[in-house]
Amino acid sequence: MPRRTNEFQRLVVRMYEQMASPGDMVTESAILTERHGTVKREVDLLLEKSIFGTHVRIAVECRGRSAKDDVQWIDGLIGKYRDLNVEKVIAVSKSGFSRGAQEKAKANKIDLLTLKQALETNWPAEFARLGMALVARNDRPDSLQVITEPQIHGPLSLDTILVTESGRQIGTIEQVARTVYERRRPEIDAEIGKQFLTFFKTLNDLTSHKVIAEISQRSANPMFIEGEQGTRYRVSCFILRMVCSFSYKPVTLEHYMLGEAQVSLGSLVGNEKNRTISISTIQVPGKPNQVNVYWEHK
Repeated sequence: MPRRTNEFQRLVVRMYEQMASPGDMVTESAILTERHGTVKREVDLLLEKSIFGTHVRIAVECRGRSAKDDVQWIDGLIGKYRDLNVEKVIAVSKSGFSRGAQEKAKANKIDLLTLKQALETNWPAEFARLGMALVARNDRPDSLQVITEPQIHGPLSLDTILVTESGRQIGTIEQVARTVYERRRPEIDAEIGKQFLTFFKTLNDLTSHKVIAEISQRSANPMFIEGEQGTRYRVSCFILRMVCSFSYKPVTLEHYMLGEAQVSLGSLVGNEKNRTISISTIQVPGKPNQVNVYWEHK
């Protein structure tokens, strides 16, 4: 983890990573050495690219304060980059800049970017205005079929005991079925995840549609059901049918513009120890069909 990274800086890094072209380098918390010396300086974000055969380095400095950044920060950047080998400096503020800071930056060719609230009226037509939700899945058993040799005629109870060839009890049919489900659940997760956008086009589909998952599990080791008069039925396969239903909790997103990039920010309380999950999505010019989504625990 970079030494001085923070939440706002990570957001800026992700934005530039998404805007980068093949061959561009984006380095967070880069260390540069001053010209004609050994003094090292840390740069929040260093962008490197080749323009017409010339290697260009652009430094990006980020501040996530709640108040507008003033001329003192710009003065500090002027002094910091006087002896560093960079062609351009960009200052990015979460809350904007004072008039004095804007004038000083312009006079010293420092570009300024501010995280600005994006409303419906100034929303770029090329970007989607995204919605987001935390989706929960609930699986319940619909049916269980036990295939035996020879075939058992009539229904079986979930309390029916299964035994090994030597007669040792393994557990009930219900217990074994639960074990099969837990073992195969990652496969259900993967398959639903792969087909999720095919199943559900909108959030409303989550509450109106269900998914049927069928698990077929052959018995790896011999197990039997003991019938009357010493008859034994070997269990060859379990067929478990699950009904997967869904619910969701909408996430309130706030939409911003950072330069020409569109940023959506939100948070929700996760199920794991009620930890807050921070969510951000980024869309950048020239890539209208690409949306990068990031989430992390706070």
